[in-house]
Amino acid sequence: MTLDDFGEKTRISRSSSNLAAVSGGGQVCLVQIHGPEMGRLYDIGPAGAEMGRGDGAQISIASDTVSRRHAKLVWLGDTLTVNDLGSLNGTYLDDRRVESPTPVHPGQMLRLGSVIYKTLQGADLERRYHEEIYRMAIFDGLTNIHNKRFFMEFLEREHQRAVRHNRPLSLLMLDVDHFKQANDTHGHINGDRLLRQVASRMRGFVRRDECFARYGGEEFGMILPETGLDGAAALAEKVRRVIGDTPMELQDGTALTITISIGAAELVPTDTVFALIGRADEALYAAKTNGRDRVELASAT
Repeated sequence: MTLDDFGEKTRISRSSSNLAAVSGGGQVCLVQIHGPEMGRLYDIGPAGAEMGRGDGAQISIASDTVSRRHAKLVWLGDTLTVNDLGSLNGTYLDDRRVESPTPVHPGQMLRLGSVIYKTLQGADLERRYHEEIYRMAIFDGLTNIHNKRFFMEFLEREHQRAVRHNRPLSLLMLDVDHFKQANDTHGHINGDRLLRQVASRMRGFVRRDECFARYGGEEFGMILPETGLDGAAALAEKVRRVIGDTPMELQDGTALTITISIGAAELVPTDTVFALIGRADEALYAAKTNGRDRVELASAT
């Protein structure tokens, strides 16, 4: 913790473009997609807006990862720009740190500390906003993959189809090893960064008819229709290696090796949706108990 310019504490995270600008295309808004007021919409008027934790900020953010005076949105002619105001945890556009006044792109992610906004613009702003709200209902704002709600709905449908047509269905439950330790040691911002990188690497293994989602915290799930246990185990080993073999990049440019544990289960005739999840979770627990950075397979009973 450290004191900011008003003597209040901001939690420090030990973590470390030329873009098409928003201009002339109608009203500009920010919608919070990750943080304490998820879904809230902010109009950006001609005067711009200061963003921060302080009472004087036009966009006030109730997060201890945000400085009192964190960043400022300013119109330079007809171009909206963002500039960091010397914040402790930094301002980022699509994970690129803002070092000087930087043009803002429609659809871009603006991150202050651990709070994330998406830029919306245009005459059809209301439709775009409602589309974004729906997207937030089924996607995880931090990792930009599907969330638990979508995961459960997808699994219900595939479970019914697999039972009706006697088709294979497998499930992987994946958990980042020692994540709390990494989060405590390297800071919350780096913890978020690690989760985004883990999700990004895993996403490359997911086919169109499969589902990959953040199940909760540092746990992820993969639903694999038309895949038996052998195929699920082979995929799990590939995913495990791609996470563990290449270190993750921290905010300050240093690297950290992260591993994952995986439990795999294939649907059996007596499985309900929750029984299948339970068996995959038991296999995941066995992987954790047996040393982590490994894949364990659930038994058929």
